[in-house]
Amino acid sequence: MATTETTLARPVDLEIRITTPWGQGGGPMNFVLNSPSGAVGFSQKAIPGRQIRAPEEYQQKLFRQLEALHTRRDLGGNNLPGAELARELVAIGHDLYQELFPREMRQIYREVRDKVETLVIISDEPWIPWEILRPSEFDDDDFFCMRFQMGRWLAGETALAPGKRIRRLLGLHGEKAADFDKPGSEIGLLRQFFHDIPGLECTFPPSTNPERVVNFLEQDALDLLHFAGHGGHDPKNPRDAGILLGEQEFRVRHLSPQAERRLREQRPMVFFNACHVGRVGRSLTRLDGWAARWVQRCGCSAFLAPLWSVPGPAALRFSQAFYHHLAAGSTLGEAVLFARHTLRKEMPDTTAWLAYSFYGHPNARILFGDHRQTGVAPAPPTEWKTLPELPPIGRTPERPPILSPRQRSHALIVLGILAVAILLALLYFNGGSGSPESPGLDGGETVPPAGKSSETRDEVQARTPPPPDSIKEPIEKVPKASIPLQALVHGKVGILALDSRTKQPVPQVAQAIEAVLREGPGNLNPVVPWTDDVSDTELQRLATGDLSFLPKEGGTPWGAEYLLAALVTQKDLPDSSPHLVSVNLTLGSRLITTKTGTLQASSTSSQTGRGASMEVALKQAAERCLGEILESLEKGV
Repeated sequence: MATTETTLARPVDLEIRITTPWGQGGGPMNFVLNSPSGAVGFSQKAIPGRQIRAPEEYQQKLFRQLEALHTRRDLGGNNLPGAELARELVAIGHDLYQELFPREMRQIYREVRDKVETLVIISDEPWIPWEILRPSEFDDDDFFCMRFQMGRWLAGETALAPGKRIRRLLGLHGEKAADFDKPGSEIGLLRQFFHDIPGLECTFPPSTNPERVVNFLEQDALDLLHFAGHGGHDPKNPRDAGILLGEQEFRVRHLSPQAERRLREQRPMVFFNACHVGRVGRSLTRLDGWAARWVQRCGCSAFLAPLWSVPGPAALRFSQAFYHHLAAGSTLGEAVLFARHTLRKEMPDTTAWLAYSFYGHPNARILFGDHRQTGVAPAPPTEWKTLPELPPIGRTPERPPILSPRQRSHALIVLGILAVAILLALLYFNGGSGSPESPGLDGGETVPPAGKSSETRDEVQARTPPPPDSIKEPIEKVPKASIPLQALVHGKVGILALDSRTKQPVPQVAQAIEAVLREGPGNLNPVVPWTDDVSDTELQRLATGDLSFLPKEGGTPWGAEYLLAALVTQKDLPDSSPHLVSVNLTLGSRLITTKTGTLQASSTSSQTGRGASMEVALKQAAERCLGEILESLEKGV
């Protein structure tokens, strides 16, 4: 008995519209946030992004890395155990998140992550696998496609479809005619799954070729097209992306205008369970590839395909889980998410659970035949919202060296001086003379040898560097500054990070601050200056904001308009997730206008950062510590 057609899908919680430049030279990537469901209250909120450069080259390198990980190898061909594979995937996700989301987007994510269940990313670019972005803000963060019911769409004249009733299904395969329906094959399992649903007509031809497929698409109604087999993608010519039908390739360009018009009327759902075919590329004037052709030109209601290679057993299991949950009443977003988590739980040593890209409305429902549901209803969302842990990581995350290069250099100098002193003492004692300089048996003060002038206690103190705790006390002026003074560059920020105890430079923290400033307000030119030739006394004075010892004329330190000096306390923290690094960072920061020596802003903050590496964790903690400083810089530039 037939029932009513599909109802309208519930609005999604968050839409992210992304605009990017075309061309190898790159340009700005911008974001617009909208919340159709009202879950987070955004209405076309525009957020400027950062410049992207050479996106096509970046995409090709990224997919080479993902293809290597599919075979459990790195780009150098080295074998990776399961734990290392998981770590590499996490690092890729963290890097993409940090690279692509500007500071404001990351702040918004922290605020809305627990209020969003359904997410759609609408873009006009072919380069970025948004599914595998992985934030590092909280303990239970996961890849976007594993945390949210996530869909994608391509900007254009075709709107998201609210749902689809499936009455006619075409199943294609890339196997030999004799093998396509054998037990355990994907098409064989689909035949068993769909055969008893009333009102659903299924066609599974044992053999076919591109011409027959195009004729079918031009003449017959179609609601679901499923292909299981081998596929490929040519980034230089996406119109030649193809799937293998027997011994012939069915390419994107084989879809005729008549077939496209017919498909736009039907808006079928398309599932190409074949390697690489989920990718999009750029042809001469537009996006192309299977995803772009089905979404923009053929107007499909949904398109699902992997972005890189997927092993046969994993592809079969994904298909099983996906269709089971659809038929049991799940939305498209729920069914894709259930299938991903099924694969990660059962096959954690593959990358297949991350590989699939889904174009469509996450809240759309697919009704099969006369809407008879099969199987059991899926578990409530709370069961998949509790994310399974990644496999434990065998390798301890890299920690920064105990001593920086500058500290090691100083240590070698001190050891050298001690060695010379010991040698001179030995020579002196071997000379047989009494040792008036040597301490007495009671440990009393030494007596200078006859004929040598003695120094007063004040003179000794005058040539002794002040102890760390006296950094705020006035320091005698240095006769000649060793800090390079250069012509002022507007917007340039010199970054000086000193350990709060030893007052020695902390290069890793300085680089983290530099990375934060590069993502901050426009027109900034942050730089970590070379300080090996600068005396410790001068560095300590700069850290307190004292520029009075510098000549009044002749430029500014390193040509900077601002000096951001920070006293640093860094503490590594234990982490409940073995593949993440946690650090607590305390920054006592001063922003000084170098031309006048005036204090522009100051703050002291202690924050925690987490990430796949110490670099990521420090950057996150530094960004949180520098909120007031960034606001002041934004006003200044």
